[in-house]
Amino acid sequence: MHQLLVARKFSDKFSLQFNPTLIHFNVVPYGINNSNMVYSLGISGKYKMSAKKNLTFEYNRQLNMHKNLIDKNGNIVNYSPDLLSVGLELNTGGHLFQFYVGSTTAASPIDQLARNTSWIKDGEFAFGFTINRTMSLKKEKE
Repeated sequence: MHQLLVARKFSDKFSLQFNPTLIHFNVVPYGINNSNMVYSLGISGKYKMSAKKNLTFEYNRQLNMHKNLIDKNGNIVNYSPDLLSVGLELNTGGHLFQFYVGSTTAASPIDQLARNTSWIKDGEFAFGFTINRTMSLKKEKE
């Protein structure tokens, strides 16, 4: 997976990122619509609601390899080309709590961007939660 991340901070409160993506599969089943390369375009952003709260979003669109593919067993497969997520970040000082809802249940970015089986139009969403802790091994100067 290769991604070019182009970001800009428009103000103290709002930043935006554009992320074209290329995914290469070494092995793909034979079929008229199958290819080794999957292309995707995405945009994501963050809006600072307050000093300790941020609203985040991400939208990606798969450009090819999502309609009428043939899997290893010869079945025809369709993937959802749209990937959408919205999240809330809460910063407590040392911890960053992230709550989000997204239109995929896949764990890896490759499966999220190239083999998403959840469909936004069918209301298939997943809820997520992460905690990040900031620690320092260096003693702070007084």
